[in-house]
This record gives sequence, C-alpha cells and structure tokens, in this order.
Amino acid sequence: MIWVDGYKWPPDLHGTGSEDYFNQAWGMQPNAFLHNGSSIWEGQSKGYQTSYNFHLENPVRFRKEIKVTIEHGHGNHLANEMSSVAYWYAERPTRIANPPPVEKRMPVRKDGQGKWLLDPASQMNSGQVPVTEEMREMKDKVQRERATK
Repeated sequence: MIWVDGYKWPPDLHGTGSEDYFNQAWGMQPNAFLHNGSSIWEGQSKGYQTSYNFHLENPVRFRKEIKVTIEHGHGNHLANEMSSVAYWYAERPTRIANPPPVEKRMPVRKDGQGKWLLDPASQMNSGQVPVTEEMREMKDKVQRERATK
C-alpha cells in the first residue's frame, strides 16, 4: 500500500500482495530480473530472502510525503522480521528527519559456512507477537512437509 501526500483510505496504490508486487505469484521463486525479483530465495537460504522492485519506468511521484507499507501474512499477525530500503531523489540536497541510528541499519551478514550472523542489538524488532493457534498449526505443517522431503 502506498500513500502519496497524505494518509487517507484507501491508499493511492493498493496491490494484491507481496508475491504479485515482486512479480513472483504463487510463492517466491529463485529468479532475479532487471527491475524486480528475488536475489536470495527462502528455499536456498533457510529462511532469509531478499526481494526487490525498482520503480524506474513507473515511479511513484510525491511532493511532500510518501508512506509505503507491505502486508506480511493474513491479518498481519506473523512474527516475520522484515526490513526495507527506499531510494528517492530530491531536487536539491535535503537532510532526512530523524533517521534510525547506523547500528540499526546494518545489513545481516553470513559467515564463511553460509550461516546467518544475527546480532540482536542491530535488529529492529517491534517486540514479541503472541503466538496463535493458527500460527502453531502452520509451523507444525511446515515442519511435517520438510520432514517428508
């Protein structure tokens, strides 16, 4: 959902979900195109994934403010850790108001064996999400499916 120059409902742009937004449909896939795709796919990285969408041919223009959000699961109740980056170009140099501290903007890196190096101090986690019965069922289902592969 993208709001341009003021937050009102419905948003100015309201898509169908992250899979379609990244041109993946029916689950994220290991493909990377010039302007959108997934360069690291969840199946290869054991849970981490990078996806991107550059709005070069269809920029989202705004004058004063822009708010971009993405839903992450039915009802947005999943405990996924997500982060994003946005690039924008101003007419002249402009300071950003209250950016997060540098230590909160550091990338997640891998060690020499391909394992993710997680530093809780650098993660921007909004807190614990209460685990629901639906979440437990889905986790059990995924573990069963992985065990049969």
